[in-house]
Amino acid sequence: TGKDEVVNTAPTNRKTMNYLVGLNANVETIRSPGKVASANYIRDYVNWLWCYDKGFESGKPTTFNSSFSQYYTAAYRTLKMKNVDIVPCFMFSDEVVKEGYSKEDPKAYAMYGELLYQTALRFGNNPLNTVDKVYSAGSPRFNLDVISWIEAGNEPNGEGNDGFNPYQIAALTSTSYDGHCNTVTSLSGSGVGVKNADPNIKLAMAGLAGVGTRYIQAMTFWMEHNRADGKIAMDAFNVHTYCRKTEQYNGYTISYGVSPEAGGITDYVKDLTAWRDKYYPNTEVWVTEFGWDTNESWETENACHPYGQFTARELQAIWLVRAYFMFAGVGVDRCAMYM
Repeated sequence: TGKDEVVNTAPTNRKTMNYLVGLNANVETIRSPGKVASANYIRDYVNWLWCYDKGFESGKPTTFNSSFSQYYTAAYRTLKMKNVDIVPCFMFSDEVVKEGYSKEDPKAYAMYGELLYQTALRFGNNPLNTVDKVYSAGSPRFNLDVISWIEAGNEPNGEGNDGFNPYQIAALTSTSYDGHCNTVTSLSGSGVGVKNADPNIKLAMAGLAGVGTRYIQAMTFWMEHNRADGKIAMDAFNVHTYCRKTEQYNGYTISYGVSPEAGGITDYVKDLTAWRDKYYPNTEVWVTEFGWDTNESWETENACHPYGQFTARELQAIWLVRAYFMFAGVGVDRCAMYM
Protein backbone atom coordinates (compact mmCIF):
# COMPACT_ATOMS: atom_id res chain seq x y z
CA THR A 1 0.00 0.00 0.00
CA GLY A 2 3.00 2.27 0.24
CA LYS A 3 2.25 3.01 3.88
CA ASP A 4 4.54 2.24 6.78
CA GLU A 5 4.00 -1.24 8.08
CA VAL A 6 3.01 -1.63 11.72
CA VAL A 7 5.55 -3.77 13.52
CA ASN A 8 4.07 -6.30 15.93
CA THR A 9 6.02 -5.90 19.16
CA ALA A 10 4.07 -8.58 21.05
CA PRO A 11 6.37 -10.77 23.13
CA THR A 12 7.17 -14.18 21.69
CA ASN A 13 8.24 -15.69 25.01
CA ARG A 14 4.76 -16.46 26.28
CA LYS A 15 4.69 -18.43 29.51
CA THR A 16 3.64 -22.05 29.79
CA MET A 17 0.37 -23.16 31.38
CA ASN A 18 2.44 -24.51 34.24
CA TYR A 19 3.65 -20.97 34.96
CA LEU A 20 0.17 -19.48 34.52
CA VAL A 21 -1.89 -21.62 36.88
CA GLY A 22 -2.02 -20.36 40.47
CA LEU A 23 -4.33 -19.89 43.42
CA ASN A 24 -4.88 -17.61 46.41
CA ALA A 25 -4.14 -18.91 49.88
CA ASN A 26 -2.46 -18.03 53.16
CA VAL A 27 -0.16 -19.85 55.56
CA GLU A 28 -3.13 -21.42 57.34
CA THR A 29 -4.16 -23.22 54.15
CA ILE A 30 -0.68 -24.13 52.98
CA ARG A 31 0.14 -26.22 56.03
CA SER A 32 -0.88 -29.18 53.84
CA PRO A 33 1.29 -28.53 50.78
CA GLY A 34 -0.03 -31.58 48.96
CA LYS A 35 -3.36 -29.81 48.53
CA VAL A 36 -1.84 -26.82 46.77
CA ALA A 37 0.94 -28.50 44.79
CA SER A 38 -1.37 -28.73 41.76
CA ALA A 39 -0.77 -25.00 41.26
CA ASN A 40 2.49 -23.51 40.06
CA TYR A 41 2.29 -20.58 42.47
CA ILE A 42 0.49 -19.42 45.57
CA ARG A 43 -0.54 -15.82 46.20
CA ASP A 44 -0.18 -15.54 49.96
CA TYR A 45 -2.21 -12.84 51.73
CA VAL A 46 -0.14 -11.08 54.40
CA ASN A 47 -1.31 -8.03 56.35
CA TRP A 48 1.81 -5.90 56.63
CA LEU A 49 1.02 -5.11 60.28
CA TRP A 50 1.14 -8.82 61.14
CA CYS A 51 4.89 -8.85 60.63
CA TYR A 52 5.96 -5.24 61.11
CA ASP A 53 7.33 -3.71 64.29
CA LYS A 54 6.46 -0.03 64.25
CA GLY A 55 9.58 0.73 66.24
CA PHE A 56 10.63 2.36 62.97
CA GLU A 57 8.70 5.42 64.14
CA SER A 58 11.26 6.00 66.88
CA GLY A 59 14.26 5.24 64.70
CA LYS A 60 14.57 1.60 65.68
CA PRO A 61 15.03 -0.95 62.91
CA THR A 62 12.12 -2.72 61.32
CA THR A 63 11.78 -6.26 62.67
CA PHE A 64 9.79 -9.30 61.69
CA ASN A 65 7.87 -10.70 64.63
CA SER A 66 8.42 -14.29 65.66
CA SER A 67 5.42 -15.51 63.66
CA PHE A 68 6.78 -14.16 60.40
CA SER A 69 10.32 -15.21 61.19
CA GLN A 70 9.53 -18.82 62.03
CA TYR A 71 6.04 -19.84 60.91
CA TYR A 72 6.24 -18.17 57.51
CA THR A 73 9.77 -19.37 56.94
CA ALA A 74 8.76 -22.98 57.54
CA ALA A 75 5.72 -22.69 55.25
CA TYR A 76 7.64 -21.02 52.44
CA ARG A 77 10.44 -23.54 52.61
CA THR A 78 7.96 -26.41 52.44
CA LEU A 79 6.35 -24.96 49.32
CA LYS A 80 9.73 -24.39 47.73
CA MET A 81 10.50 -28.09 48.21
CA LYS A 82 7.23 -28.86 46.39
CA ASN A 83 8.34 -26.62 43.50
CA VAL A 84 5.52 -24.17 44.25
CA ASP A 85 6.36 -20.49 43.80
CA ILE A 86 5.12 -18.44 46.78
CA VAL A 87 4.26 -14.78 46.13
CA PRO A 88 3.59 -12.84 49.36
CA CYS A 89 1.01 -10.09 48.87
CA PHE A 90 1.43 -7.41 51.55
CA MET A 91 -2.00 -5.85 52.13
CA PHE A 92 -2.35 -2.37 53.59
CA SER A 93 -4.80 0.49 54.15
CA ASP A 94 -4.45 4.14 55.12
CA GLU A 95 -2.15 3.33 58.04
CA VAL A 96 0.60 2.68 55.49
CA VAL A 97 0.93 6.45 54.94
CA LYS A 98 3.49 8.09 57.22
CA GLU A 99 1.93 10.88 59.26
CA GLY A 100 2.47 14.35 57.86
CA TYR A 101 3.08 13.25 54.27
CA SER A 102 0.92 13.48 51.16
CA LYS A 103 -0.25 10.20 49.64
CA GLU A 104 1.47 11.21 46.41
CA ASP A 105 4.86 11.57 48.11
CA PRO A 106 7.01 8.43 47.78
CA LYS A 107 8.55 9.24 51.18
CA ALA A 108 5.13 8.62 52.75
CA TYR A 109 5.65 4.89 52.20
CA ALA A 110 9.15 4.50 53.68
CA MET A 111 7.95 2.02 56.32
CA TYR A 112 6.22 -0.17 53.75
CA GLY A 113 9.22 0.01 51.43
CA GLU A 114 11.53 -1.02 54.25
CA LEU A 115 9.32 -4.00 55.09
CA LEU A 116 9.49 -5.22 51.49
CA TYR A 117 13.26 -4.65 51.53
CA GLN A 118 13.56 -6.80 54.64
CA THR A 119 11.31 -9.47 53.07
CA ALA A 120 13.55 -9.63 50.01
CA LEU A 121 16.64 -9.84 52.22
CA ARG A 122 15.23 -12.72 54.19
CA PHE A 123 13.49 -14.77 51.51
CA GLY A 124 15.50 -13.86 48.41
CA ASN A 125 18.99 -14.93 47.44
CA ASN A 126 21.47 -12.10 46.94
CA PRO A 127 25.04 -13.22 47.76
CA LEU A 128 25.97 -9.62 48.57
CA ASN A 129 23.58 -9.56 51.55
CA THR A 130 25.10 -9.75 55.01
CA VAL A 131 23.50 -10.78 58.26
CA ASP A 132 23.93 -7.39 59.92
CA LYS A 133 21.42 -5.90 57.47
CA VAL A 134 18.63 -8.24 58.50
CA TYR A 135 16.53 -7.27 61.52
CA SER A 136 14.53 -10.23 62.75
CA ALA A 137 13.15 -11.74 65.91
CA GLY A 138 14.88 -15.00 66.70
CA SER A 139 17.69 -16.26 64.51
CA PRO A 140 18.72 -13.68 61.86
CA ARG A 141 18.31 -15.92 58.82
CA PHE A 142 18.70 -14.40 55.38
CA ASN A 143 19.12 -15.45 51.72
CA LEU A 144 16.70 -18.34 52.20
CA ASP A 145 16.06 -18.45 48.41
CA VAL A 146 12.34 -19.25 48.65
CA ILE A 147 10.66 -16.37 46.77
CA SER A 148 11.19 -14.67 43.43
CA TRP A 149 8.22 -12.24 43.43
CA ILE A 150 6.52 -9.86 45.88
CA GLU A 151 3.13 -8.19 45.33
CA ALA A 152 2.77 -4.65 46.69
CA GLY A 153 -0.82 -4.53 47.95
CA ASN A 154 -4.32 -5.83 47.32
CA GLU A 155 -7.16 -3.82 45.73
CA PRO A 156 -5.93 -0.40 46.87
CA ASN A 157 -8.34 1.32 44.49
CA GLY A 158 -11.31 0.11 46.56
CA GLU A 159 -14.68 -1.13 45.44
CA GLY A 160 -16.20 2.31 44.86
CA ASN A 161 -13.41 4.76 44.05
CA ASP A 162 -12.87 5.34 47.76
CA GLY A 163 -9.33 3.96 47.79
CA PHE A 164 -6.00 5.25 46.59
CA ASN A 165 -5.82 7.00 43.24
CA PRO A 166 -3.37 5.92 40.49
CA TYR A 167 -0.72 8.53 41.30
CA GLN A 168 -0.75 7.57 44.97
CA ILE A 169 -0.32 3.87 44.21
CA ALA A 170 2.37 4.75 41.67
CA ALA A 171 4.28 6.54 44.44
CA LEU A 172 3.91 3.57 46.81
CA THR A 173 4.93 1.11 44.11
CA SER A 174 7.98 3.18 43.16
CA THR A 175 9.09 3.20 46.80
CA SER A 176 8.44 -0.54 47.04
CA TYR A 177 10.49 -1.17 43.91
CA ASP A 178 13.78 0.63 44.67
CA GLY A 179 13.06 3.39 47.15
CA HIS A 180 11.89 5.66 44.32
CA CYS A 181 15.31 5.58 42.62
CA ASN A 182 16.97 5.54 46.06
CA THR A 183 15.52 8.89 47.13
CA VAL A 184 13.57 7.36 50.03
CA THR A 185 15.56 6.36 53.10
CA SER A 186 14.68 4.50 56.29
CA LEU A 187 15.27 5.84 59.78
CA SER A 188 16.89 2.54 60.73
CA GLY A 189 19.36 2.76 57.86
CA SER A 190 18.63 -0.71 56.54
CA GLY A 191 17.26 0.03 53.06
CA VAL A 192 14.04 0.56 51.08
CA GLY A 193 12.62 -1.38 48.14
CA VAL A 194 12.92 -4.97 46.95
CA LYS A 195 15.47 -4.29 44.22
CA ASN A 196 17.91 -2.81 46.72
CA ALA A 197 17.78 -6.03 48.72
CA ASP A 198 17.81 -8.48 45.83
CA PRO A 199 17.79 -7.18 42.25
CA ASN A 200 16.62 -10.59 41.03
CA ILE A 201 13.31 -10.42 42.93
CA LYS A 202 10.49 -9.00 40.84
CA LEU A 203 7.69 -6.72 42.00
CA ALA A 204 4.06 -7.04 40.92
CA MET A 205 1.87 -3.98 41.41
CA ALA A 206 -1.13 -4.38 43.69
CA GLY A 207 -4.01 -6.31 42.17
CA LEU A 208 -6.75 -3.82 41.23
CA ALA A 209 -10.40 -4.31 42.18
CA GLY A 210 -11.88 -4.63 38.72
CA VAL A 211 -9.82 -4.31 35.59
CA GLY A 212 -8.12 -0.95 35.22
CA THR A 213 -6.15 -0.35 32.00
CA ARG A 214 -6.62 3.42 32.31
CA TYR A 215 -5.71 3.25 36.00
CA ILE A 216 -2.47 1.45 35.12
CA GLN A 217 -1.78 3.88 32.27
CA ALA A 218 -2.02 6.73 34.80
CA MET A 219 0.45 4.90 37.06
CA THR A 220 3.00 4.48 34.25
CA PHE A 221 2.55 8.16 33.28
CA TRP A 222 3.34 9.25 36.85
CA MET A 223 6.39 6.98 37.07
CA GLU A 224 7.88 8.04 33.76
CA HIS A 225 7.51 11.72 34.72
CA ASN A 226 8.52 11.50 38.38
CA ARG A 227 11.25 8.88 38.55
CA ALA A 228 14.83 9.98 37.86
CA ASP A 229 15.34 7.07 35.45
CA GLY A 230 12.05 7.71 33.61
CA LYS A 231 11.11 4.03 33.87
CA ILE A 232 8.15 2.14 35.25
CA ALA A 233 8.72 0.53 38.65
CA MET A 234 6.92 -2.80 38.38
CA ASP A 235 7.52 -6.11 36.68
CA ALA A 236 3.84 -7.10 36.36
CA PHE A 237 0.57 -5.26 35.79
CA ASN A 238 -2.11 -6.80 37.98
CA VAL A 239 -5.92 -6.87 37.95
CA HIS A 240 -8.91 -8.78 39.35
CA THR A 241 -12.11 -9.80 37.60
CA TYR A 242 -15.20 -11.87 38.42
CA CYS A 243 -18.14 -13.18 36.39
CA ARG A 244 -21.42 -12.56 38.20
CA LYS A 245 -25.01 -11.52 37.63
CA THR A 246 -27.61 -9.88 39.87
CA GLU A 247 -31.34 -9.72 39.08
CA GLN A 248 -34.78 -9.51 40.68
CA TYR A 249 -36.82 -12.69 41.16
CA ASN A 250 -40.28 -12.68 42.80
CA GLY A 251 -39.39 -9.52 44.69
CA TYR A 252 -36.02 -10.83 45.84
CA THR A 253 -32.56 -9.79 44.70
CA ILE A 254 -30.56 -12.85 43.73
CA SER A 255 -26.92 -13.05 42.75
CA TYR A 256 -25.00 -15.84 41.12
CA GLY A 257 -21.90 -16.60 39.10
CA VAL A 258 -22.00 -17.08 35.35
CA SER A 259 -19.64 -18.93 33.04
CA PRO A 260 -16.42 -17.24 31.88
CA GLU A 261 -17.86 -16.98 28.38
CA ALA A 262 -21.16 -15.46 29.54
CA GLY A 263 -19.30 -13.09 31.85
CA GLY A 264 -16.84 -12.04 29.15
CA ILE A 265 -13.92 -12.80 31.42
CA THR A 266 -11.30 -12.14 28.75
CA ASP A 267 -13.04 -8.99 27.49
CA TYR A 268 -11.90 -7.30 30.66
CA VAL A 269 -8.21 -7.99 30.15
CA LYS A 270 -7.48 -8.28 26.44
CA ASP A 271 -7.21 -4.50 26.06
CA LEU A 272 -4.64 -4.52 28.89
CA THR A 273 -2.54 -7.26 27.30
CA ALA A 274 -2.75 -5.53 23.89
CA TRP A 275 -1.55 -2.25 25.44
CA ARG A 276 1.20 -4.12 27.29
CA ASP A 277 2.30 -5.87 24.09
CA LYS A 278 2.64 -2.52 22.32
CA TYR A 279 4.36 -0.42 24.96
CA TYR A 280 5.80 -2.68 27.70
CA PRO A 281 6.41 -6.10 26.11
CA ASN A 282 8.74 -7.20 28.93
CA THR A 283 6.15 -6.58 31.66
CA GLU A 284 3.88 -9.45 32.64
CA VAL A 285 0.10 -9.23 33.03
CA TRP A 286 -1.40 -11.00 36.04
CA VAL A 287 -4.97 -11.71 37.10
CA THR A 288 -4.50 -12.44 40.80
CA GLU A 289 -8.17 -12.89 41.64
CA PHE A 290 -10.91 -14.57 39.62
CA GLY A 291 -13.23 -17.47 40.26
CA TRP A 292 -16.53 -18.61 41.72
CA ASP A 293 -17.79 -19.08 45.27
CA THR A 294 -18.69 -22.52 46.63
CA ASN A 295 -21.22 -20.98 49.02
CA GLU A 296 -24.49 -21.80 47.22
CA SER A 297 -26.61 -19.06 48.81
CA TRP A 298 -28.52 -16.99 46.26
CA GLU A 299 -27.33 -13.94 48.19
CA THR A 300 -23.71 -14.79 47.41
CA GLU A 301 -22.67 -12.63 44.47
CA ASN A 302 -20.38 -15.11 42.78
CA ALA A 303 -21.82 -18.51 43.74
CA CYS A 304 -21.81 -21.63 41.61
CA HIS A 305 -25.02 -23.67 41.67
CA PRO A 306 -25.74 -27.25 40.53
CA TYR A 307 -26.47 -27.42 36.81
CA GLY A 308 -27.74 -30.48 34.97
CA GLN A 309 -25.70 -33.49 36.04
CA PHE A 310 -22.98 -31.32 37.61
CA THR A 311 -22.65 -30.41 41.28
CA ALA A 312 -21.75 -26.83 42.17
CA ARG A 313 -18.14 -27.86 42.81
CA GLU A 314 -17.89 -29.72 39.52
CA LEU A 315 -19.27 -26.72 37.66
CA GLN A 316 -16.81 -24.47 39.47
CA ALA A 317 -13.92 -26.72 38.40
CA ILE A 318 -15.12 -26.77 34.78
CA TRP A 319 -15.39 -22.97 34.66
CA LEU A 320 -11.97 -22.53 36.27
CA VAL A 321 -10.28 -24.77 33.71
CA ARG A 322 -11.94 -22.94 30.83
CA ALA A 323 -11.02 -19.55 32.34
CA TYR A 324 -7.34 -20.47 32.67
CA PHE A 325 -7.22 -21.36 28.97
CA MET A 326 -9.14 -18.22 27.99
CA PHE A 327 -6.75 -15.99 29.94
CA ALA A 328 -3.78 -17.73 28.32
CA GLY A 329 -5.34 -17.15 24.92
CA VAL A 330 -5.32 -13.36 25.30
CA GLY A 331 -1.77 -13.18 26.61
CA VAL A 332 -2.16 -13.16 30.40
CA ASP A 333 0.99 -14.53 32.02
CA ARG A 334 -0.29 -15.59 35.44
CA CYS A 335 -3.70 -16.22 37.03
CA ALA A 336 -4.70 -17.07 40.59
CA MET A 337 -8.15 -18.46 41.33
CA TYR A 338 -9.71 -16.95 44.45
CA MET A 339 -9.51 -19.49 47.28
